Amino acid sequence: MQIFDPKTPTPLKVIITLLALFYASNIILSVVAAINGLYSLFIVNFIVTTIFLIPLYGLWKIKRWGRFAFLFLSLLTVVLSAANIYSGMGEGSRDKIINSAVGLILNGALAAYLLSDGCVRVFAKEKK
Repeated sequence: MQIFDPKTPTPLKVIITLLALFYASNIILSVVAAINGLYSLFIVNFIVTTIFLIPLYGLWKIKRWGRFAFLFLSLLTVVLSAANIYSGMGEGSRDKIINSAVGLILNGALAAYLLSDGCVRVFAKEKK
């Protein structure tokens, strides 16, 4: 049984695998939060994780909508991270700035890959 479509390029396989592991850990953390009575954290984290898992499924299945949706979410995260960095400068919240910078760099790199010619070609040949 093949997990990935044979035409899926290795960088995309790595990205999908790492994101799947990240979102799986988010689901586990959501369940732990619920067990500890943090129900609002559970609900928000579960909703956000689900919003990202749907386009991740589209990337895995080499669907154009998955690429466009994940590109949108990545660019949105870049903008929000930049805003967090800017707003965190005044208060001196070092952790907020570091977390936002990591989010900005990783999502910026992901968006750049999703916009690359090689990735565009893979999704242009989507199975009907």
